[in-house]
Amino acid sequence: MAPEQLNIDQGGQASEDSDAVSTNVRSFLAAHALSAEPDAPRFVLVVEDSPEYALLTEQMLREALGPRTRVEVAESLSAAEAKLRDDGPDCILLDLSLPDGSGLDILTALRERNSLPRATLAMTGHNDSKSRRNCIDAGCVDVLLKPVAIGELLRQIERHLA
Repeated sequence: MAPEQLNIDQGGQASEDSDAVSTNVRSFLAAHALSAEPDAPRFVLVVEDSPEYALLTEQMLREALGPRTRVEVAESLSAAEAKLRDDGPDCILLDLSLPDGSGLDILTALRERNSLPRATLAMTGHNDSKSRRNCIDAGCVDVLLKPVAIGELLRQIERHLA
């Protein structure tokens, strides 16, 4: 399987064995590292309740986005709100189905404080027009269908933070 096709399923499981995945991910990230280091530090928040998916996404983003981008993970709405009290992210990767509510509720709270990020990318297993419309109406710039290909995730982040 080509690294750009490496997918993580909704349960956080990679679609190849872990040694091959690790090698493929490292080579893919080296080839697709973002083209330029940002002038100012950036903050990407991953809101995901699957510990495996969150950890893998965090590790890949840290490697691909470089040391000037802070990547943090929140596993619930309440954890995300706590991380967002003091510092607004440049980008949120947002799972919609969280243990304590809809991920879209975060955007409502941020909008009320006038502190929406530059980009929010929804990540969902729901491939229907109503879910997509709800995400866009809430302020997401795009909706990525799980499993999200790593290459697509990196392209979307680069596109919206460039």
